[in-house]
Amino acid sequence: SSTHLNTLRSSIASVFSVIHSDKPPIAEQSLIKDFFTAKRNSEVKIPTEQQSATWDLSILVDYIKHHLSPTDELNLDQLQLKTILLICIATMWRPRSDIGRLQYRDIILKQNGMTSSIRIHARTPKESQVKSITLGSIEDEDLCPVRTTYLFITQTAHLRQDLPEDRTLFLAYIDSNTKPTTSVRPSTVANWVKAAMRKAGIDIKDFQAHSIRAASSTKAVELGHSIQDVKKHANWSLNSNTFENFYYKPSSQTSLSLIHISEPTRPEPI
Repeated sequence: SSTHLNTLRSSIASVFSVIHSDKPPIAEQSLIKDFFTAKRNSEVKIPTEQQSATWDLSILVDYIKHHLSPTDELNLDQLQLKTILLICIATMWRPRSDIGRLQYRDIILKQNGMTSSIRIHARTPKESQVKSITLGSIEDEDLCPVRTTYLFITQTAHLRQDLPEDRTLFLAYIDSNTKPTTSVRPSTVANWVKAAMRKAGIDIKDFQAHSIRAASSTKAVELGHSIQDVKKHANWSLNSNTFENFYYKPSSQTSLSLIHISEPTRPEPI
């Protein structure tokens, strides 16, 4: 398999670079490059459901609206889950490596007259550079990420007093009477998102938690926002096609028959 061959190449390369430090790396040698190119070309890969399509974000939004609202009446577990889902949707960031690692000190709430906003910094994203985003409040309070985050932070303030400075925004054992509250693991946040997707009616056999990124960004484009604006908002590079190649999956891609073949008209008998 390609995976096994890549492992062998890496193993050999790690030793080769030490023994033959004066020679080009294994991966750059033409014979090796041609071999792996031929291997890739010889394999037929049928894209999975998650690679070729995405789910309609309105399914999850409806679930939030009907099962996690009104916000003022939620317990801490429910309020935390709602905050996670709304931030995932609004930022279009990764549930595990981005949202799951957000630190409490990097969430900045701002109030300007009657409007409010929230500034979020991802300190350790996969892009290796800090990325930031500003979210504004929306009219529907039950779907507003700013108001929900504010309530969550306010209602959990007493649980954070003894936690270290680098504590995460989201917490484990937040509503437990037997275990102390601690910073959450990124994988736990991803599991919470996946569980919410399942309850909303999304097939989690085909779509994992990470698919919420494609669903929210695709929905934004379908609602009229330009691809460039979406890439700026979600901190995608404007010089690459990562979004277009891997995340943008419009519903119009659904296979439709555009050619209607009808039975040829026979001449009427004389």
